[in-house]
Amino acid sequence: MRRGLPALAVGLVCALVCAPGGAQERPRGPDLRAFEDAWRMVRDAFYERGMHGVDWNAARERHLPRARAARSQQEVHEVILEMLAELKVSHAAIIEEDVYRKHYDHEAKGMLAPTFGVKLARLQDGYYVADCVAGGPADAAGLLRGDRLLALNGQPPEQANLRPLPWDAGLGGPRGYVLPTEKAGERARLELQRFQRPKGMFQLTLTSAMWSELEGSRVSRRVLERHGLKVGYMRLYHVLSEEPVDLLAEFISRDLADAHGLVLDVRGQGGLPSAVDRLLDFFDPGARGGPLWGRRPVVLLVDSETRSAKEVLAFSWRRRGLGKVVGQRTRGAVLGAQFRPLPDGAHLLLPMLDMRTMTGGVVLEGKGVPPDVEVQASLPYAQGHDPILERGLEVVLDEAMIERRRGAPAGWY
Repeated sequence: MRRGLPALAVGLVCALVCAPGGAQERPRGPDLRAFEDAWRMVRDAFYERGMHGVDWNAARERHLPRARAARSQQEVHEVILEMLAELKVSHAAIIEEDVYRKHYDHEAKGMLAPTFGVKLARLQDGYYVADCVAGGPADAAGLLRGDRLLALNGQPPEQANLRPLPWDAGLGGPRGYVLPTEKAGERARLELQRFQRPKGMFQLTLTSAMWSELEGSRVSRRVLERHGLKVGYMRLYHVLSEEPVDLLAEFISRDLADAHGLVLDVRGQGGLPSAVDRLLDFFDPGARGGPLWGRRPVVLLVDSETRSAKEVLAFSWRRRGLGKVVGQRTRGAVLGAQFRPLPDGAHLLLPMLDMRTMTGGVVLEGKGVPPDVEVQASLPYAQGHDPILERGLEVVLDEAMIERRRGAPAGWY
């Protein structure tokens, strides 16, 4: 079983590049070396030599005064992000040191990390729970999709040191955050609002624990019974390694031999192209040795935050006719990239490859993949409702019902 990422993942994930050996003394105050290094790395390795028409030298001169005036290292990072946004591409972002370590390096290596297991989205009117990792602290405590965060430990979200997730500033859209924690057992007191009325306000205390999205994928697997039909469900939060695909193969082989359908939820970040190729073969009748799943109904769930390698998955899924794609148009973030370490411990996500070779020349960057069945899924005050999942279940059950009327048995055929 392979763990971790290769030195360069040709495709839609970036290599984990170790910083040079030896401890380096960091200067007091904001470290402008991060700004200069990020600018230089983009100049030297950006995937499109014309820099998308941006005068990169002039961009440096425009943003350097604000970097010099920054009062913290995170403010320097925000200036870098604004500079990167001028390129109007995906996979051009700054990743804070702790976020990179816990949400990328550890995930890719199959390691647990301290987490509250919740992702927030900043919308125009506030911060909302966008996702809770299955089996994590937030999920166990009953936090729901659509809950609005009013305060964290007595501070409004803007002042609560929320940790920013990588953001395609050049593409726009809501920005994601996670709650800060450095060790298991830390507590966070959340003031929340579930309904658009005063009675909808409540408090909840979360305790961080060692967990991961990989473990979330493991515990997300379940078999639902509706109308006398068995339908499997699994969430693949990422494919940063081959292990999530191994979990899917185990689920199909061990638990779904007599299932009538499957809902495969790939909402979220991407990963390894090799993992995507393996996953596609599980369902493709033309795969060598035949598909692991057989020819039973299967539905793929996507949304506006489905990105990178998973967009190639959705594109190839539709092109091969493997099943319905249900949800929303994907992010449109389809470039090959690398993580590059910066002197202050953060990482630059640097787009280096045009990935049209994986789509037969079709441009997905900035466009995304449209679903076969589109679903509106408003986030604020959703009270845990997941319209995309609900519609996906309806679609796969309808198809399974048709197969049953035809007399086709469940399982291998």
